[in-house]
Amino acid sequence: MEEHLHIDSTSKPDEKDYEEFVKTVKAEETALPIEEISTKYYYSISEVQLEVIKRKSESKFDLQLALDLVQSLSYDIDPKTGLRQDYSLVRNKLMYLGILLNIHGVVPPIYRGMRTIPTTGTSRMYSSENNFLLNDRQLIDFHWIYCKKMPVNSINGYKNLFNSFKPFDWDAVSKLASFGGRFSRKSLLVGASEFNELQLTTVRSETTRTRWRTINNNLEKNQVIIRNYLDDPSCKIPPKMRDHLVNIYEALLFARGHSSNAVKAFEFKTGFKIPLKTMQRYAQRIRNIGIEIPELTIKK
Repeated sequence: MEEHLHIDSTSKPDEKDYEEFVKTVKAEETALPIEEISTKYYYSISEVQLEVIKRKSESKFDLQLALDLVQSLSYDIDPKTGLRQDYSLVRNKLMYLGILLNIHGVVPPIYRGMRTIPTTGTSRMYSSENNFLLNDRQLIDFHWIYCKKMPVNSINGYKNLFNSFKPFDWDAVSKLASFGGRFSRKSLLVGASEFNELQLTTVRSETTRTRWRTINNNLEKNQVIIRNYLDDPSCKIPPKMRDHLVNIYEALLFARGHSSNAVKAFEFKTGFKIPLKTMQRYAQRIRNIGIEIPELTIKK
């Protein structure tokens, strides 16, 4: 018998629900404002504010709505200027949502669609705002590592930064983001595995960055084969699974074919849980239609 996907999510909220959530975020801003370019980077949040966010994460809140809000705050166009809003105007709300989603612990930073640094040609524009955005993205990465209790190195000068028995040190992590050197150096200092680094947006080694590009290239190349397979009248995959077969393939790529990690990666992308046996069975189906799934060849 086919195992169906276990989906516990509620239906998509209406516009009234969305507006109420936006009002909540506006009422619970957490970050200090961006100062002049000469001011060093920092992010400050009180224990009281953190407790408010923690209670919000533990209550019944709509995950998809939070992700939609991250997208809209990051990329919606201001009709007056034809450009997305200045980061200084949305930073407080995006950082609130980032911390909320970290504490909730289901969807990692890489799958949230948080604003990226704008580019001109091949060069990045490091204005004052973009420097803050770049460092904020690192803070969300570091905080995700802390919230997920990932096994990492003890960094000289930041010994207890990822110690889950101690409060997260926002001042220290602001310093690490600002003065810790290149992303590849920070990756080396932290020492997270490839699977864990793939969950991050910024603090990644060059090897992990290359791996992420490979995942996306393979996904782009092979999803047409998967779609054609699903359109075949002889395909007997249940409707709920049809909607997620591409996500299953992406999860297997993310995990280098390791089924247990692929189950986690599937939840990262979709917010839904899938049984291990179901993952293994559909991995075989994907192989049967001629798509290679890389085996786990590294120990991390």
